[in-house]
Amino acid sequence: MKIKISKRFDAAPGWLKAYLSLTLLPIIAAPVVYFGSIFIFDNPPNELLGWLLFIAVNSYSFLLLGAAKLSLLLHERYHNALLDFLPQIGVVLLLSTIFVVSDYIAQKDAPPSYPEYSDYTLFEGTTAEPLAQALEEKNWDKLKQLANSKNVNVREKQYGQTLLHLAALNFDPKGIKVLLNAGANPNVYDYLFGDTPLTIVCSCYYDNKKEQVDCAKKLLEYGAHINAWQHGGDTTKVDKDIIERYGDCDYYTPLIAATESGNIPLAQLLLSKGADVNYEHHQLAATALSCAVVNEYDELGIILLKHGANPTVRVYEEAKTIEELAIERLQRGDKSPKLKQIIALINDYKRRSNVAQ
Repeated sequence: MKIKISKRFDAAPGWLKAYLSLTLLPIIAAPVVYFGSIFIFDNPPNELLGWLLFIAVNSYSFLLLGAAKLSLLLHERYHNALLDFLPQIGVVLLLSTIFVVSDYIAQKDAPPSYPEYSDYTLFEGTTAEPLAQALEEKNWDKLKQLANSKNVNVREKQYGQTLLHLAALNFDPKGIKVLLNAGANPNVYDYLFGDTPLTIVCSCYYDNKKEQVDCAKKLLEYGAHINAWQHGGDTTKVDKDIIERYGDCDYYTPLIAATESGNIPLAQLLLSKGADVNYEHHQLAATALSCAVVNEYDELGIILLKHGANPTVRVYEEAKTIEELAIERLQRGDKSPKLKQIIALINDYKRRSNVAQ
């Protein structure tokens, strides 16, 4: 006569009931977790494939139920606690094996991994490796002792950066100063985006804006090109997997980068040093002024207009003038006094242009 599984469970000792209940908990929780993982994060190409994945990853629930049933059968027959644990151990080993094998297959076919853009290990195996270590450790005395005009300008092979690029990426004003004093060239372009240390400093979001301005000021003092732009680099020297990881170049100048991040002190520094307020790249189709107006950095927009920014150029894919972009904001209900001041300055620019003609 067959005994139902529920009766075997009722007849089991309390410790075994608690153990089996604990091992079966994933059956309740997993569907919710996997549903969110598959349908929200994995974003399957169609709903049918999503449900098939959902059923597949939840199929281990049958293994857990089978293991629980086998534990009850073993306990009923042998009354040996060690044997009662074997089915669950077997399931864990099976699932672990499946995970390890699938992970191995995935890693085998995966593209090679690379150090991050700002990783000090990029200089391993180069003559600049000891300098990179000192820079990472912020050991300034050691860095000053080791650095010279030759090793301080060594490029790492992956992205084509120098130590000065790395110091800029890691928000290291002291490192920038030490490297420049040792003869670092502030006008080396990297391979990936065509970044110079100055375009990096102006593109990054420093927590300490004063330090960011100090870094830019120091680079400019040592001859950094103020209108250097991200020209796309030399991608023939960069692995295609790296290019896919980091995406497209922005084609920013230092001033456009500073404006895009809304950094007023940095933009003012660049303007005071002669930055081209009307620089426009055909692949970017934007100017510093358009970035300020679109991002609603109105104080910056006013500063740029007062420095001669041209509001009549057509920008972005829509080929709209900056005046049109500003008026669109007005039409959306933006009544800020600074936006009205921008429009007044634009009108003043147009009047002066007409007089000049």
